[in-house]
Amino acid sequence: MILSELESLAHEALEIKILDMQDNRVRCLHDKILMCLDSAPPLDVTSILQSGEIQHLRNTLIRLNADLHKTTEIALAQRFLSESVSGDPFVDSWINKGFTSLLNSQINQWQDANILDNVKKGPIVVVGGGALPQTQVFLHRSLGCEVISIDIDEQSATLCAEVLRKMGLTYTSVICADAKSFNFERASIVVVATLVREKAEVATQVAKTAPNAYFAPRTPVKLHAMWREFVSIEELSAIGWQSISVLTPPESSVASMLFSYNASREMTV
Repeated sequence: MILSELESLAHEALEIKILDMQDNRVRCLHDKILMCLDSAPPLDVTSILQSGEIQHLRNTLIRLNADLHKTTEIALAQRFLSESVSGDPFVDSWINKGFTSLLNSQINQWQDANILDNVKKGPIVVVGGGALPQTQVFLHRSLGCEVISIDIDEQSATLCAEVLRKMGLTYTSVICADAKSFNFERASIVVVATLVREKAEVATQVAKTAPNAYFAPRTPVKLHAMWREFVSIEELSAIGWQSISVLTPPESSVASMLFSYNASREMTV
């Protein structure tokens, strides 16, 4: 029942040319998918995700979710930049429920792990920063630290830089780059958005170039792994990363993970 509903919703969404969630129809479809994913009982989640028959649908949903976020963030950034006054670019921009709770919880997680002093040694790097720098601005305002945003999409990176410039945030910067080949040597903490693909390859690159940094990828919870890439602790452990904690705020579809690199372990992947 859940899979058939997801297939129907995905098909309807893919028929829409521009997936901007400022459009009520698009937003409604997005929220219906969220409700469908949230409705799955724990036992059903396990059986669905272990099924070998879902991969095509999952690939479709992952592409759809990425397009929804990218298109909407670009549109919101462009709207903010077109306004004559510099207000808050994040009004009505929170796409996923519980995201502000996730941001607050992530800082509490770092505080509990006694790693906040580490941000004095180097910037926080946000991989998959997108066109609308919600995470970047939140971290900069909360911690007063330098924040570097990385995005592989040139348009998103350009708009992100323009938004930060209009906001007057000079202690933040944006780089258009592929994180899988980026040099993270200055980073104190590397945050990876859930929509970033191939997170294990990013983890490998961080281990190679910044083994003293902490790695903080976000991972989907429950059936939300149907349209976001799940982070495997076992896979990262094989690279040499040691799990410190995993935190899932109430009502959030995303969990914050925290790892440190064990330099004494030989990388196996």
